[in-house]
Amino acid sequence: MELTPKAFTLRDFKSDEEANSVDLYFDEILEVVNSKLSIDVTFPTLTPGTVDIEFPIEHSRGYIPTKFLLVSSNKAGQLYKSEREWTETAAYLKFSAASANIEVLIW
Repeated sequence: MELTPKAFTLRDFKSDEEANSVDLYFDEILEVVNSKLSIDVTFPTLTPGTVDIEFPIEHSRGYIPTKFLLVSSNKAGQLYKSEREWTETAAYLKFSAASANIEVLIW
């Protein structure tokens, strides 16, 4: 789905009909976001026993994701992208703490 760009400010709306149009536009945005990102699907992972070692997170997104978010961790650390190219089935990351239980969102 492709969205049509809209240029407006909130002060532009003077009627309920105009406000409803904005609601519909935001519903379209939400539909597009939800088609690419499901916050209900996170990937729990145990990081390697050595810090800063590449590990894969296997996924079934059906496309090559480009972004990730650390949702939770039982240890303080930095999650970052490895040099290896991501694929349609795996994302490659590194973590700055050893043996951490992490949960990652990938899209």
